Amino acid sequence: MQDAGVEVERWRKPSWYQLARFNHRTHRKLLITDGKTGYIGGMNTADAWLNHTDEEGYKDYHFRITGPVVGDLQGAFSENWVSARKQLLTGHEYYPHLEETGSLSMQVTSSHPREGQKLARKMLLYAIASARYSIDIGTAYFYPDEAFIEELAGAASRGVQVRILTPGENIDKRYVRYASYRRMKPLLEAGIEIYEYEPVFYHAKKMIVDGYFSTVGSVNMDNRSFRLNDEA
Repeated sequence: MQDAGVEVERWRKPSWYQLARFNHRTHRKLLITDGKTGYIGGMNTADAWLNHTDEEGYKDYHFRITGPVVGDLQGAFSENWVSARKQLLTGHEYYPHLEETGSLSMQVTSSHPREGQKLARKMLLYAIASARYSIDIGTAYFYPDEAFIEELAGAASRGVQVRILTPGENIDKRYVRYASYRRMKPLLEAGIEIYEYEPVFYHAKKMIVDGYFSTVGSVNMDNRSFRLNDEA
């Protein structure tokens, strides 16, 4: 790619003077073309996402988005680009004027591991707390903190139907699946339904509340997404 003229940067390449942030990474999955069309979801750029069938590949979701919100997706990419390249992306080439293209209200939540900027975690907690009827969660890795367990159990106790879908035997980090079982007991006792997706590795990251509010992007229900990663 570099021989062809593509600018390739490693974000936060390991170095001795950044050891305190060695475990921080960008987990965002973004593609923006001409500043006008954005793609966001759970998909990485790798062979496992090319040919999905019931026997191989990953089960995932990725979304094509147009309209003013694409400028915010570009902004999320630019945050990491500035950090890696020390180059600010400005001008009409990257941020063209964008007309509304539909009727949905959308916003981008950019989350960072720095204290006070773990916005993805806050957004999900507020959404769970506001649920009246139903919460549906799909996540590749499930290891929520105590606050999330309390909010989910609390939602179930006030009559909200809560359903959670996680990977089954087909998972790339098997130890995460076994660890997640330790977080499930209080949820099951609260009446929450938890299912495992069996055919292939379930890599999706999404939550739907009351059939009205939904999130898509890179955020899993675990502390790496909540506290260590840059997410969108």
